[in-house]
Amino acid sequence: MKAKQLMTDVRQQKEQRWEDIPTSLRTRDQWIVTSEKVPTYPQNGWQQTSNQLPFSEAVHLAVSHGMEIAFVLSADDPFVVFDLDGVVSNGELSTDAIDIVESVDSYTELSRSGTGLHVFLKGEQLPEYNYREELPKRGKLEVFSSSQCIVMTAEVVHGQDQITDGSGAAVQREYLPELSDSYEPPREVRPISVTNQLEQTTDLKPADIRLTVEEYAKAGSDGAERALEYWTSPNATPNGERERIEADMTFASDLAFWCREDVYLMDACFRESARMFDRWEQPVYRETTSSQRKMTYGEDVVYKAKETNFDVFDGHYVTHR
Repeated sequence: MKAKQLMTDVRQQKEQRWEDIPTSLRTRDQWIVTSEKVPTYPQNGWQQTSNQLPFSEAVHLAVSHGMEIAFVLSADDPFVVFDLDGVVSNGELSTDAIDIVESVDSYTELSRSGTGLHVFLKGEQLPEYNYREELPKRGKLEVFSSSQCIVMTAEVVHGQDQITDGSGAAVQREYLPELSDSYEPPREVRPISVTNQLEQTTDLKPADIRLTVEEYAKAGSDGAERALEYWTSPNATPNGERERIEADMTFASDLAFWCREDVYLMDACFRESARMFDRWEQPVYRETTSSQRKMTYGEDVVYKAKETNFDVFDGHYVTHR
């Protein structure tokens, strides 16, 4: 068989397999195209619903360019995803993974790496619990409900091919640590977070970023207009906690661009925006390559924004010098 024909066959097989993704996902215009897990179509602003694609268009682009499709979770959809990493070894699921999959009884697919699972279900991400934790036996569990793209394989596991209203809350309560209720945020808003893990790499100030964004917004920049809108918008949202978290992430992603990924400056800008609220200082746990470390919700947001950012401002700042 010729190489060209082989590639065509592989693409057709992948396209046919993607058609097995549940209809409740395929009918939503929340798709992007990725290459090696990096957003490609679109490359920037993939968290914005206006930049996301219908399923058929994403599949066409992915097949044409030998790439993959990913579903973008949004606060506006009813889905929550359990991302299980390191739970598949030699084709066998860990006992924790089996317990979770059988308990939830909802759409489950093998991850791109072949060592993890994506479990989609209808439900809520419980805000009083941390979103990630090491599993007792092997691997880890992460829970996502917005501002996250899931690279889809449609390689169904355990015959779980339909999305259900599984017992997602029970799984989170069993496997995730509860956030402390005794933590009290500081009375004064400080220019750096309580754990002192953010380092400043520039002498720019939030006022410089705000003035620059305002000037670019006046010149008609859509990105600047969006950033300015988030900067001045209240932190409360009519649809509750999930939408607020998504808005925080979107604003932080904009700040990653305008602040050239300086996480200290991103943090300082958020603190001076109308979106600042007490939870910014509340503790969560973030996994490193060797362990977990305590950090604040705000630190977690700005680091995630930096890690998923693919472009930075290359113009001249308007400053108050």
